[in-house]
Amino acid sequence: MPGSEQVLSTSSTFKLTGIPHVNGTDYWVLAHESANNHFIVFRSTATGVDPSPILSSIGASLSPCSQINTYGSQVGPIVMSSDGTKLALLAYGVPGVSGDLLAELFRFDPTTGTVDHLATLPAFSSPEAAGAEFSPNGSKLYIFHRPWGAVASVQLIQFDVSSNDETTIAASASVVWSDTLTNEQTATTFSTHVMALAPDGRIYIQTGSNPYLGAIMYPNEAGPACGFVENGLSMPINAGAGLPNQCKRYHDSVLSVGVPMHQATGSIEILPNPTDGPLVVRSSLQGSLGVFDAMGRAVVDGQPIRQGSNTFDLSHALPGAYMVRVMTSDGSSFVRCVLKQ
Repeated sequence: MPGSEQVLSTSSTFKLTGIPHVNGTDYWVLAHESANNHFIVFRSTATGVDPSPILSSIGASLSPCSQINTYGSQVGPIVMSSDGTKLALLAYGVPGVSGDLLAELFRFDPTTGTVDHLATLPAFSSPEAAGAEFSPNGSKLYIFHRPWGAVASVQLIQFDVSSNDETTIAASASVVWSDTLTNEQTATTFSTHVMALAPDGRIYIQTGSNPYLGAIMYPNEAGPACGFVENGLSMPINAGAGLPNQCKRYHDSVLSVGVPMHQATGSIEILPNPTDGPLVVRSSLQGSLGVFDAMGRAVVDGQPIRQGSNTFDLSHALPGAYMVRVMTSDGSSFVRCVLKQ
C-alpha cells in the first residue's frame, strides 16, 4: 500500500531469508548487516513488522562494498533449515580469508530469534559462485561451488550436520558430484549457482542461464545416494535470474517439519529427462502408466508398472514435451513432464 514502506536497515547485505515463529502465527525475517558480524532478525506479525530487530553479533565480520560492482562479502546466500533451527551463510572476500569462500553454520532459536555459532566449515578457494541448501529433514547441508577460471572443476559437497559438533561436521565433507565445466556451460563469469529446496523434497540447482536445473533427488540420503542429476529438469526459459530463497515452511502448510518432503510426491522417479527413447520409471507401488503429447493424445496408455524399476520405450515418439502420468495402487496420481529428444 502506498506510504506503508518501512526502512528497517540502511546497511544490510544481499542476504535475506525467513522462517515461521513457533507461536503459529508470526514469522522471523533474517538478514545480515554490512561491515560487521551482526545478524538482524525482525519479527513480522499480523499488524506489521517490529522495526526493532533482535541483534546477534556472531561469526565473521563481513566486508563492505569497496566500490561500484565490487560487492565483497555482500553476496552469497543465507539459508535456513526447514525446521528453523539451523542457518548457513556463504560469503566471499571476508577479512582474513580474502580470496576464499567462507562457509559458516549457525543455530537459530525460532522462539527468541537469536543466532548462535555452530561450525566454521573448510574454506573453498578462489570462488566465482556458490550456493547452499539444507535437506528436508535438516540433517544434510549441500554447497555447490565453482572457482574462478575459464575451465574449472565444479563440485557439489555434502556435510552431515546432524551431530551438532563442529569437528564432526567438518570431517563429514563428501564430494557427491564434480565435473569440469567451461564458462560457456555455466553462463560465464558472475553466473549464479543458486540452490533451493522445493515442495517436492528435491533440491534444485541453477547454474547461470543453463536451460536445465540440476536436481538432488533424495537430499536426506548420505553421499552419492542423494541421487544428483546434472540435467534434472528442463526449463523452457532460464535467463539466469536465480531461484527464490523462499520461506520453506508456512503455518498453514500441509507439509510437516521433520517428514522427508519427497515422500509426498517422491514414490515415483522418472529417468532420464530428457530422453532419446529409453524411459525408466521407479515406483514404490504397483500401478499403471500413460504418456501423452501436448495435444493430450496417448503415446502409451494403461501400461502396468510394478514395484521397483520399469523400462519403457519412447523411441517411436516424435521429439517434444510429453506428460507422463502414473496411477498407483493406493489411488495416488503423479504427473511429470519429460522431454523427448
